[in-house]
Amino acid sequence: MLNPPPKFIVDLDKAALSETSRVVYEYWTLKRGNAPFPSTSALDPLEIPKQALVNFTVIEVVDPGPRFLVRLTGSKIREAAGQDYTGQMVDQMPGAEEVVERFTWCVRHRKPYCARSRLSWSANDFRIYEALVLPFGGPDGRVSKLASVIDIIKATDSADHS
Repeated sequence: MLNPPPKFIVDLDKAALSETSRVVYEYWTLKRGNAPFPSTSALDPLEIPKQALVNFTVIEVVDPGPRFLVRLTGSKIREAAGQDYTGQMVDQMPGAEEVVERFTWCVRHRKPYCARSRLSWSANDFRIYEALVLPFGGPDGRVSKLASVIDIIKATDSADHS
């Protein structure tokens, strides 16, 4: 995968992010310092501002593959999805193929990204969301966790989902 998947922004402009994503991106930037990404030990959900924590998800990168295991899901994400995906593999979630492709890109390129898409992995698939995904890893330079902020932007026109 040399090119990013569609609906995918890798040259992040803080001004273009939602307020929730911007706050978490600033946290990530502070934690990483001059490194390409922060260490996994720097990831502390208790340091995430409360307004963003409800939209926060932590994903563990499981090798080989990679595959992705949901470790933490904020309450607004559970509400938007209509269920709690904590403890589930992302590739087992219906409609999550695009999400797996984007996560894989993030792990391989060791860079954050922002994407806007339909909630294809939810019964509420008529809703549009913004996902900021940020890599965390170890001293070996490998990404071992992804932190994600998912902001529900809007519902599409009812004709789109009837």
